[in-house]
Amino acid sequence: EETTRIAPEDYFGPIIRYQRFVADHEDLLHPATPISQVGLVYPRRAERLGEEDYLDALKRIAEWLEDGHVLYDLLFDDQLAERADEFPTLVLPDIRRLDDTEIAAVQRHVDAGGALVVAGATGTMDAEGGKREQDPLFADSVGSVFRWESDDWQPRPTVLRTLPGEPEMPVYPHLPDSREGQGLMAKLEDLCDGFWLRTDAPWSVRVRAWRAEETAAIPVHWINYRQDEDAAMETPIPMGPIRVDLLLPDDTRVDRVEWIYPEMKEPLALAHNVVDGRITFEIPRLIVYGISVVRLK
Repeated sequence: EETTRIAPEDYFGPIIRYQRFVADHEDLLHPATPISQVGLVYPRRAERLGEEDYLDALKRIAEWLEDGHVLYDLLFDDQLAERADEFPTLVLPDIRRLDDTEIAAVQRHVDAGGALVVAGATGTMDAEGGKREQDPLFADSVGSVFRWESDDWQPRPTVLRTLPGEPEMPVYPHLPDSREGQGLMAKLEDLCDGFWLRTDAPWSVRVRAWRAEETAAIPVHWINYRQDEDAAMETPIPMGPIRVDLLLPDDTRVDRVEWIYPEMKEPLALAHNVVDGRITFEIPRLIVYGISVVRLK
């Protein structure tokens, strides 16, 4: 307390409040299945072997997906044969090591109408690291396949003026500041025939959507990372209102929409509209964390 000048109740209070919130709404959190439009492939083989620069392309693309509020999930390179068909769109960011069955799974995904974004030296090695000719699938932009030609995946040295001493650190440019990122996201949206989630939330708000398995609901989780950097303790800067436009799964009928967050006592009913399989509503205010719950019939 003397070092931080933060009273114990100020520190532990939010933790206790959030833990109670999680416990009260466990049926929305577990078990649940992520709603993911994009499968972003993670190079686990390269990680195990300690290769250099194997995450650079993934970090850059993942940052832009987060900033653009694209619903995505990670899958490992050695899961492609089993999981490639789970996602309408696959992104392979410099996934160098692939075996024949994994390349065949990606080809089947494309042949079935799925979209594919590929970057770097994807598919130039077999699973053991032996060199191989790159499959034509990964070499050019054709049809539903887009090859991202950028090879500059490094973060930019940036002076952090909000920290003591104003240190310089490597920072990936966020989507609003990256023309290249905006171009890639526009191409991805075109390949996807539109994103499942559309929102005017700023990039500093992160979002995930799930389908609860034992409760008829689609909980959409929102986290606001915007805060007053000059305050002695973390002080959030509330965001809102936030407009939401979400594509509903085919088998759903909406009952109501609720807004819940740890600082409130009762759910707030949100007005909503459903048109052509998409639901629209507005979140009035996001402090740090909240869930917009689409209750289903």
